[in-house]
Amino acid sequence: MLDRLQQEWNEGTNRFDQAGEILLLAIQNQQVVGVCGLNRDPYSDNDRVGRVRRLYVSVDSRRRGIGRLLVTEIQNHCQGVFDQLRLRTDTPEADAFYRSLGFHRVKDDPECTHLREICQ
Repeated sequence: MLDRLQQEWNEGTNRFDQAGEILLLAIQNQQVVGVCGLNRDPYSDNDRVGRVRRLYVSVDSRRRGIGRLLVTEIQNHCQGVFDQLRLRTDTPEADAFYRSLGFHRVKDDPECTHLREICQ
């Protein structure tokens, strides 16, 4: 996942620099321990739909609330920009994590497994 993030950044295909987009880093002891991005959802025609991208927390820093903090900050950033957040994941652990943050499962959409409505 981090390799893909770095590749997309270096190629200029995703720099999280479009209107409303953001890339967050969690730093602890001068080390990056987590990352999470927000893009306009490339799989939606609606420009008010955001996509959570590239959430990663280092193995040694997991289970300390860093992922929750990153996604919460992404959700806060959405206010006035996006009406809905979407993402795709494929593990039971990620499913439980996102559902604990207010996302719900989506069925029959190959590009989205979870979504959350953003209250304005």
